[in-house]
Amino acid sequence: MKLYLAVATLMLVLIAQSEAVEEPATEDHFANIYAKLGEFGADLTEKTTSALKQIEESEFATNAKDLKAKVVDAGSTAFDFIHMYYEDQIKPVTDKYTEWAQEKARSFWDAVKDKIFTDESG
Repeated sequence: MKLYLAVATLMLVLIAQSEAVEEPATEDHFANIYAKLGEFGADLTEKTTSALKQIEESEFATNAKDLKAKVVDAGSTAFDFIHMYYEDQIKPVTDKYTEWAQEKARSFWDAVKDKIFTDESG
């Protein structure tokens, strides 16, 4: 009988203690959530920064940068060659025709102006 009484007393003490534990307030819940989100954001930032550094320092990135430099160098060499070819081969031939067309246009406009001014004065 004493055992039953001791167990019942122990149960009452445990029930009273569990009821005595207060639930955290709503503000505490939000503060806890805010703290966890802050930790998550800091952790995410750290992991992202680390991953980007690893990618930047990887062999693939280094090879891609080297390839880009080679392509840009080849492109500038090709551009210089094309520009030189234009200046040496194409421009001397086309300059005569360009000058001829400019002279014809100039003489046409001079004739139009002369015709307009002679018609106005006459």
